[in-house]
Amino acid sequence: MDDVRQATLAALFTAVQGVSQAGAVALGDLTASSTRQLLGTLHREGDLDLRALAHRLRIAPPAIAQIAARLEDRGLIERLADPANAHGVLLHLTEDGATMVTEWLRELADSLCPALAHLTAEDWATLAAAAELLGTADLSALRPEADEPTDGGVHSI
Repeated sequence: MDDVRQATLAALFTAVQGVSQAGAVALGDLTASSTRQLLGTLHREGDLDLRALAHRLRIAPPAIAQIAARLEDRGLIERLADPANAHGVLLHLTEDGATMVTEWLRELADSLCPALAHLTAEDWATLAAAAELLGTADLSALRPEADEPTDGGVHSI
């Protein structure tokens, strides 16, 4: 990838992260980002086992298990038998969990509107096009075979 594309992606990701964090602060949201990430991943990708979820979120499996237990107690996720693995369990977002994610995204968008009031209709069309383009990314091309954990390498934080 050339330097311009790398710089563009870095700027995009930095801006999105900053705006998202500012919106969460404006909402007074004290929910841990790992909890939001877990719920958001299940909302976006569907049912996943603990190991795959831990790998996607770059969080240790025991930590994912603790978060999942709390979310299950709140009725936001449930554990289902994995049809592909007799001993496996999948984490599934419940209707309440899906509602929570959808409402949080709506509230986050609402909280950010004043900060983005200066954007023109053309700017909004550009953002919509960018979101649509990012939605076409082949994320499976980025995942190691069978979602095997890696050592984190130089990109660990």
